[in-house]
Amino acid sequence: MRSCQSYKSSGGVLVLIKASLQKYIKQILHDESYEEMVLLHVRASELGLSKNIVFGCCYVPPRESIFYNSKNVKCNINLIHSAIFKVQQLYNDVHTYW
Repeated sequence: MRSCQSYKSSGGVLVLIKASLQKYIKQILHDESYEEMVLLHVRASELGLSKNIVFGCCYVPPRESIFYNSKNVKCNINLIHSAIFKVQQLYNDVHTYW
């Protein structure tokens, strides 16, 4: 439980990548619309996989969170659905994992 009231977003997502894998991975869709998500595109050919992969990690703030005060949605699930749809449009040759 939060002991003080803050009127800014808190929480978030952090993804750590091993240095030897960094050259195969790039962050995608890292704009304001998906600020609580980290979406990573992994090139499969160098890793011996048959298809590229997109990994998505996200933080879903509680429904009553002030995070939504400046958004036109009241549930981050809608934003996740939007991100999945956009990834599938832009990267139709990948597996997606959420």
